[in-house]
Amino acid sequence: MRKGLIALSLGTAVGFWGFVVNSEDASAAEMYRLYNANSSEHFYTENKGESDNLRKVGWHYEGIGWIAPNSGSPVYRLYNANAGDHHYTMDTGERDHLISVGWQYENISWLSAEQNDLPLYRLYNPNAVAGAHHYTLDTGERDNLKRAGWKDENVAWYAESRPTYPFAVANNEISGTKNFYISGVNVPNNISTTFTNPSSSANGQVTFKYTDYNGQQNSIVYNATLQQVATKDVRIFSAKDHSIKTNSVNTTIKLGTIVSGEEQQDLVGDLYLQYNDSGSISLITPNYAGNVMPEDTDVMLEYLIQ
Repeated sequence: MRKGLIALSLGTAVGFWGFVVNSEDASAAEMYRLYNANSSEHFYTENKGESDNLRKVGWHYEGIGWIAPNSGSPVYRLYNANAGDHHYTMDTGERDHLISVGWQYENISWLSAEQNDLPLYRLYNPNAVAGAHHYTLDTGERDNLKRAGWKDENVAWYAESRPTYPFAVANNEISGTKNFYISGVNVPNNISTTFTNPSSSANGQVTFKYTDYNGQQNSIVYNATLQQVATKDVRIFSAKDHSIKTNSVNTTIKLGTIVSGEEQQDLVGDLYLQYNDSGSISLITPNYAGNVMPEDTDVMLEYLIQ
């Protein structure tokens, strides 16, 4: 399906920074997937900086979509400034046609592996303006979109591998001491995590700071283990608007023995780290305050990084 130039004014149009692959010798890359709820566009990039910038302006991070190879055939990226839409293709004829009708060529974005058993499927929504094409490694997602009326346009390109932990927070963003906060009552208002040179598993400490019933400031320090686990969906009270949302996580912190302070019965349960929609990371904790309806006792709290 070839796209023409469509005129549309998007009030939430986002500028892009041009972080694309400039040769066919790029390193194997984790491909970040993001979603703009205002335009319904999914965006894909191998550049962490570009992904972070988009999260800062409100795009929702949907994890690592696939792993691209370090050698192979180029996948071209184009942009329609009028529709606020991106398109990705291996087809030089399709690329050249889109350029001829006004799309901006943004160079090679990543590489495709040779034909294998990890195809990225391409689907088309004839009713959409922006986000008219979608690309996925997931046959379940492909089939759901087809049932919803999307047209199957077969294989777009091939991945090198599947991500093991698609929602993991990068090690360098966890290293050292990170301070997280929340406003509320009957909860620790500050939690700090300390991990030195974290890898897929690392030992460190977690410190909870809270005000007791007498108004005294107290802290409890736990030994803790950071590890990546199989993808898990958790329900969260959003720090942004207090709505309940469901996010996928991989990066887990398990509390161990107490280093200092007095044990608190309500400071139990695993913690999680996730990327948020503000361009940073959040700490997800059990709801230490309680005071929720029985059907929401599993909903966790979101602490923002300071």
